[in-house]
Parts: sequence; C-alpha cells; structure tokens
Amino acid sequence: MSEAIQPGDVVQMKSGGNLMTVSKIDGNSANVYWMLEGEIKWGSVALVVLDKIAR
Repeated sequence: MSEAIQPGDVVQMKSGGNLMTVSKIDGNSANVYWMLEGEIKWGSVALVVLDKIAR
C-alpha cells in the first residue's frame, strides 16, 4: 500500500493533468494548488482520484 497523501506532497489526478501541491487534508479530500498559464489555481479534490508523485 502506498504512503498516505500529506500536506506538501505533489500529486496528480489518476487520469492525468497538472501536478498539484497539497495544502491541507480535509476528511476524504485534499485542498490543492497548481499553476495554469502563470496563474495560481486552487480547489478541493477527492483523495481517491489522486496519485502521489515521487520527487
């Protein structure tokens, strides 16, 4: 089993997309930030759809 996702981890949706940084775990969701066209974006994503990226 993989290590649990924690604040500060870099993650990506299992279906692909931008790399995101976890700022907070809130129950079964992660609050995440990512860059898109030079702007900081943020949102909440279900942990079940995220993969932790080894850095």
